[in-house]
Amino acid sequence: MFNRGYGGYNSRWCAREDVLDGAFAADARYEGRTFLATVMLGTNDATRMRDATAERTNRVRVELEEYAKNMRTIIARAVETSEIVVAMTPPAVDERRRVEAQRERWGEDWVGGPFEDHRPDVEAYGKVLVDVVREFQERRHRVYALDLYAETRAAMERGAVLFEDGVHFGEDGQRFVTEKLFQVLDGLDADPSVPDFPYGHEIRNPERAAMSAEEVFDDHEARRPKEVLEP
Repeated sequence: MFNRGYGGYNSRWCAREDVLDGAFAADARYEGRTFLATVMLGTNDATRMRDATAERTNRVRVELEEYAKNMRTIIARAVETSEIVVAMTPPAVDERRRVEAQRERWGEDWVGGPFEDHRPDVEAYGKVLVDVVREFQERRHRVYALDLYAETRAAMERGAVLFEDGVHFGEDGQRFVTEKLFQVLDGLDADPSVPDFPYGHEIRNPERAAMSAEEVFDDHEARRPKEVLEP
């Protein structure tokens, strides 16, 4: 298991070629493709500063159109190196806890000051990501979406405390994400791979007698995940 997270990054910085090379580089100790890659970006992209002057110089914010483009690039690289890719939408933000935590850490000057942030439209980033995942699925890639925004929002409405500071998961939140991820994986086929060529019984199956052997090969190739994607 490799943690390739970069603290404070947005999708723009993660989509850099050199960062992608590091995030999805093959490890010399292991051979073959990664079984599972998870991607979760968007919380920082959705960051807005409450102070108008600070918002004009907000370098972490990424607008939705660019976010979609960046996520296509990142997921395409994940597909190249991984059997399965699960893209997680940015979770809901506990704005009340965010203010409390920052006040505890920085004092009253943070509230209303140049460092006070909020994420009023983080849900929109999740919707964009789900649309990007559908694009990959239409091309028959094993890419799946985990809607953490919807899951965390529903959990918080039930009284769950998932975040340390309103944005970063605490221990309970990390367990929550793990459980939701395993639910996605449990719903997938037992065998994540599609062979390079059809099995012999597929070719000689009497129920496919109307298809020539060449048509069976063509049909199988159309269903096989593509190894390389253009961003």
